[in-house]
Amino acid sequence: MEIIVRMRSPLVIVGFLFASIVASAEGLGSSNRSGKVPGGGLVELMVKPMEIGPGWTNRIRLLIDPLVDPNPYYPSKDDLPGMPRKRIDPVDPTAQFKTALEQIDAEAAVYLEYSGPSTALFVKILRFSTAAKAQAHWSLRQKSGESEVLSINGLEILKTQPGKLLRPDLRARADTLECKEGKYIVRVAPASLRLGHPGMDLLIKQVEKIRR
Repeated sequence: MEIIVRMRSPLVIVGFLFASIVASAEGLGSSNRSGKVPGGGLVELMVKPMEIGPGWTNRIRLLIDPLVDPNPYYPSKDDLPGMPRKRIDPVDPTAQFKTALEQIDAEAAVYLEYSGPSTALFVKILRFSTAAKAQAHWSLRQKSGESEVLSINGLEILKTQPGKLLRPDLRARADTLECKEGKYIVRVAPASLRLGHPGMDLLIKQVEKIRR
């Protein structure tokens, strides 16, 4: 190893060290190096695959929550949800997501993917410090997007069709349902209002789990 190092020019050595530093920086906040799965906070509220049915699995794509360790958690910077339009911060790939949470005054968010026998569902759960702050954001969502407000089984649900605005800078890629419960807001896609649809069923299960 020492012989190989001596054979490199100073420029190559500097380049190698710089690449190593960047690679280490990209791992900040991610637990994939240690293999540690976060616990507590939003993790405890997530619907478990066994609660949905046989053959289901799930995975965390991104978790930002001051109540969990490690925080933030993202298995891969190449699989961050939504992939922000701007260039990813090389030091903290989650910086733009943190900024987005600050803008809506939310304290935590988790992005999940559930895979079943014949479908994949994408879930986002927001947690606010108080129910009042969650309600304020919920009211703003109804005014700023192109979603329909519906009531099903006692739940107030926002339905957004593909191509319609979830908010001024974001369009739904699939049929999307959202529901607020206390200081939490849950979004599931693809999801149909039809009872028995995997997305609708997961939304109801998640809201019921938050209530408990």
